Amino acid sequence: RQAYADALAAEEQYLTHSADPRGARLLALAEQRGRLTAELNELRHASYDADEAVQALGEVQDRLGTAGNWSAFDTYLDHGMVANAVKHDRIDQAAQAARTADERLAGLRTDLAGLGGAEPTAPRLAFSAGFRFADIFFNNIFTDLAVGQQIRDAQDNVDQSVRQVSALQDRLKDQIATVTNQLDAIDAERQQLLTQ
Repeated sequence: RQAYADALAAEEQYLTHSADPRGARLLALAEQRGRLTAELNELRHASYDADEAVQALGEVQDRLGTAGNWSAFDTYLDHGMVANAVKHDRIDQAAQAARTADERLAGLRTDLAGLGGAEPTAPRLAFSAGFRFADIFFNNIFTDLAVGQQIRDAQDNVDQSVRQVSALQDRLKDQIATVTNQLDAIDAERQQLLTQ
């Protein structure tokens, strides 16, 4: 197999330096193959980063779900300091997970800038210090409801980000398949030119 590949490479080298019209076509195919190979590598890197972003966003969803459960428990069943403290701990964990997801999305945005693609938005988790203070200090149903609404808003934002990145993953998979097919066609034409 290696000897055959070497023979084809030698034939390609000969044809590209000769007056044979196949040489010009082989040079054009080599240029296309190089460009498409670089594009394929960028697409695969972006796809990997999109997978990482979806995983990080899933972590945010999980943490927000736990925070939401504790918020409901605190609002309707407990109103105690322990439930309040656990709720805010889960909110802090969700905010940390959101920062990690934002880092993953920043890497993905960098990848997409090179490809000219649409940029996904980062999740927004806005829990103001004033709400935290009021919720802990007053610890009543009104502040509990307000914090619960903030959690639901954050969940909606993260869900939207997940949908955007998932749609992007589908587009990247389609682009990877298209470029792979183009490379296969180039290889087939090269093979045909070299074995004529």
